[in-house]
Formats: sequence, C-alpha cells, structure tokens
Amino acid sequence: MQKIILALLISLAAITSQAKLTFDVGYSFGESNDQDYSELNLGVNYFFSDLLVWRNSGFHRNFSNDQIEDRYGLDTSIRLNLVMDVADAGSIKLFGGPGWRFQSEGKNPPLAEAGIGIDVGGLRVGAGAKMIFNEIIDSNQENDTQYFVSISGSGSIGD
Repeated sequence: MQKIILALLISLAAITSQAKLTFDVGYSFGESNDQDYSELNLGVNYFFSDLLVWRNSGFHRNFSNDQIEDRYGLDTSIRLNLVMDVADAGSIKLFGGPGWRFQSEGKNPPLAEAGIGIDVGGLRVGAGAKMIFNEIIDSNQENDTQYFVSISGSGSIGD
C-alpha cells in the first residue's frame, strides 16, 4: 500500500505545473509511554498547488531519560492548506492531514497533524500538533501527541 501511495504522489508531482519546494526547521516536544522527549526536524515541502502539499521531514528524537535510545527517521504526510491573505502584510495558513512515520526503533505508525502558520515578509512561523497512532500497530504502546513550532525563510525552488 505504501508503494502505491508513493507511486501516486510521484505521478502527481510529474504532472503538476504549479509545483514548488520549500524548506523549514522545527522543534517539537511530547511524552511517549510516560517519558518526555524533544524532537528536531528538517522539512521539505512539495507544493502540488497552494491547496495540496506533500511534506517529508527528517527527525531526531531525544528522550529526557538517558536510558532510552534516541530515535530518528522520516515523517511523510499530505497536507491540505487553507491560505488567507491579510492585506499586503502576508498570510495566515491553516493546514492538516494524514501521514506515516518511519523510525529507527520500533514499528512505523500512521500520524495526523494540524496547525497554523503566519507568513510575513518572507518569514514563515508555524505551530500545531501531531498525533502519532502507536496503538494502531502495537497495543502495548501509547499514542503520542506532540506540539511543534517551525520556522522557514523565503527560500524555495520553483514558482
């Protein structure tokens, strides 16, 4: 199923004329099985259009308990965007969508994320929440809810 989804996304990317890439850096925190953690991530966002974005984000999770090994991996998701222009000052963006987490330790759970971003003068700041559905793939694991902030500049490839 994952290969089919990947093939569809690549096909859609090949025929999209409004495509562009943007990059961002983010920080998130949460709790997993009663253990606090923080994550750093570097995201690449492929805009099929202003409405539809394929996001891939490499992450590194650091647990506050040194007895637990750090994790790293890739989150991939499809986000729907609702962009509202605010006069000439910038825009506000609401986003959300489903995805999947591929990680170095344990099984690879589905996820969902949503948030808000503000774009002013080429600087984008965002915040939101991501739910990682560990219980779906392992009944001994708890779901994670993490809260994130991200920042990106005006750098992009494409339109």
